[in-house]
Amino acid sequence: MVKESNYLKDNYSFSFVAPKVVARLDDWQLAKKPISGIAWYNVLANPSYVRSFNYIQVDVPQREDLIVDGDDEEGNDCEQSDMVSVLMNLAYFKPEVARDFVFQAGYSTEFKKAMENAK
Repeated sequence: MVKESNYLKDNYSFSFVAPKVVARLDDWQLAKKPISGIAWYNVLANPSYVRSFNYIQVDVPQREDLIVDGDDEEGNDCEQSDMVSVLMNLAYFKPEVARDFVFQAGYSTEFKKAMENAK
């Protein structure tokens, strides 16, 4: 979940987890009281939903090679799978972006700009 949160923050300028929580979960020293199960509810933490939505998680090696997109442009190969995660986290968008943004091929760079420029 740490990689997923960091990926969304770096590529889409939003996160579904507070930075403090990500830092704490990423500090993987031997825990006295380890977290078991799912620490917070995220649909894509459930393998059944991952399969149902054909989502390829960000920690899968050579992820971009496993995603078939509809164009020859390099650099946007993960957008098809990313859209699942992006839309599943709609609640974390800035309101004007959630209301006005149009998803189309190459959306990832424009989405990040929209999130950074929104009030």
